[in-house]
Amino acid sequence: MNKLQIGVIIGAALLFAGLYFGTDTKPATPFQVGEIGQKPSEATGSETVMEHARRQLNTEQAAALARKETAVRNAVDAAAKLESLKDLSGWWYASGYVTAAGIVAEEVATLDQSDSAWSIAGATFFSGLTQIEDQVLRQYCADHAVQAFEKA
Repeated sequence: MNKLQIGVIIGAALLFAGLYFGTDTKPATPFQVGEIGQKPSEATGSETVMEHARRQLNTEQAAALARKETAVRNAVDAAAKLESLKDLSGWWYASGYVTAAGIVAEEVATLDQSDSAWSIAGATFFSGLTQIEDQVLRQYCADHAVQAFEKA
C-alpha cells in the first residue's frame, strides 16, 4: 500500500471514531410505543370530517345513511353492532367517501381489537392518500393510517 491509501484509511477511521464517539446516540426524550403519528391536536377532527361528508350527500344517499346508522344504534349486541359498522364503512367507501369509511373502520377496530381490523382501517385510510385531492384530508388519512398500522 502506498502512502495515499494509508492516509485515506486512517482519515476514514478517525472520521468514523469522531462521529461515533463524539455524538449523542440517545434521543433527548425517550420514545413511547404508539407515539408515532400522534399529534397534540388535529386541525381536522373525525366529527368535522364526518359532518363534511354528510353535507355532500344527496337525498337518496342521506336516506340510505340514516337507515345504516339506525341499524348501528339498534344493534342488540356487540357482534350485531360490529356487523352494522362494517356495513356502514363499506357503504361510505362505495359512495366515494374514503375518509369517512376509514373513521368507521377505525371504530370497528377499536371495538374488535383485532390485528386484521386495525389493518383494514389502516388500508382504508391509506387508500385515501391516492384518492383524495384535499391536502388537509390527505394529512388526516396519513396520520390515521400510521396509527392504525402501528396497532395492527
